[in-house]
Amino acid sequence: MTSSRKPADGALRLRAAKLGADMFDVLEALARAGDAGAAKAILNKSTPDLKPVATMVTFTLPKGQDLTAASWAVLTAISTGKLSPDIGASLIASLAQIARITEVTDFDRRLAALEGQQT
Repeated sequence: MTSSRKPADGALRLRAAKLGADMFDVLEALARAGDAGAAKAILNKSTPDLKPVATMVTFTLPKGQDLTAASWAVLTAISTGKLSPDIGASLIASLAQIARITEVTDFDRRLAALEGQQT
């Protein structure tokens, strides 16, 4: 496999690395003087992008494996303002995944029982 990078790229990166501190000093001076573009350049390269994070909630689902009751409990909590719609939707999606996993597990168990009867 050949590299698509040109030999000059390495030299260019080395030169940029050597100038990095000087370039930062210039950007810092410009930012301190009020240059919003320089401040943005510093922030873009020095801080990670912020990612949205849902707030933590405490929510008690009905005990047992009744996924329908659990789903209704989530919808009730949404309708009464105890859960936000986005958190509620996430919980409902999780319950749906549990239902699918339960179906596959039950199918595997039944298939194994049928195969055991045939031997």
